Amino acid sequence: MVASAKRAISTLQIPTPFAVGPVNVVLVDDDPLTLVDTGPNMGTTLLDVEKALREHGHELAEVERIVVTHQHLDHAGLVGPLVAACGAEVCAVAGLDAWLADGPAGNDGDERFALAVLAAHGAPAWQLTTYEGARRGLSGFASSAPEVRVLTDGEELGFAGGPLRVHRRPGHSPFDTVLEDAEAGVLIAGDAIFAAHAAIVLPSPDAVGMPADDPARSGLFSAARRTLEWFASTVAEVALAGHGEPLAAPAAVAREHLRAGERRAERLRLELAKGGPGTAYELTGRLNPRGVLRQPFHALCPTLESLDLLREQGVVAEIEDDGVRSFLCA
Repeated sequence: MVASAKRAISTLQIPTPFAVGPVNVVLVDDDPLTLVDTGPNMGTTLLDVEKALREHGHELAEVERIVVTHQHLDHAGLVGPLVAACGAEVCAVAGLDAWLADGPAGNDGDERFALAVLAAHGAPAWQLTTYEGARRGLSGFASSAPEVRVLTDGEELGFAGGPLRVHRRPGHSPFDTVLEDAEAGVLIAGDAIFAAHAAIVLPSPDAVGMPADDPARSGLFSAARRTLEWFASTVAEVALAGHGEPLAAPAAVAREHLRAGERRAERLRLELAKGGPGTAYELTGRLNPRGVLRQPFHALCPTLESLDLLREQGVVAEIEDDGVRSFLCA
């Protein structure tokens, strides 16, 4: 918990069925009583949220506002049942409001897009079939919020104890939203930053600068670097991440993540120079063979991010053959 004279901000650890483990739903104990993110839409999650709120002296019916930081199921899945239970106002940035209007359809679109990205970067047919089968049914963890108040970058979200500033900082997703309590030196960061490693950039149909018909490129990768640069310049003392423990000195953490990204890109450049050209899927297999088999899309995306940086630096080039991209040293 982070407390000031005006309010307390606490993380409620809510279980999920996903490999990432529990999600941190953030309670802003102020007027209006606010939750940032929701947990997944599971039969027990509403009970988990109710129990966590009671441990902090509140009932679910007291919640008046829900802010959703991004569309992933562990963060947005329960929004519909929560609204039905307490009648809270839902707040989200532009684009995320449309996704939340039909959460299951939005998640289905994200999954189709992930398949297109894998195909465009050389994943074999058997891997596409396996991935699609493994992801089938996940939209059941989503729900919908047809009425959403749209937040804009830089606006102040009002509270009795003083405003929280809204920052739209895409990277992990196109919608990543950070709330800043400048007076307390606190960032409510969602999945925009983690302590141990940089957040994986996961392109979706709404990715910054990515046309819906071109899954091979994403402005989201460069946006993620700008987001880390923003964190690297913050004077905030602590950031509450969507998973794990709070980050002390988030600026220092972000600077290390930027350096780690440069090191990862250099390893990939050396692999291209040594092992020769390849698709992003093949390159991922050469550097992370276990990961590309277990979680192909999540393993592929860091490779794409490194290739994006190397392409920006002018040290790699790409060629296309029948819709599949390959990369080589320039």
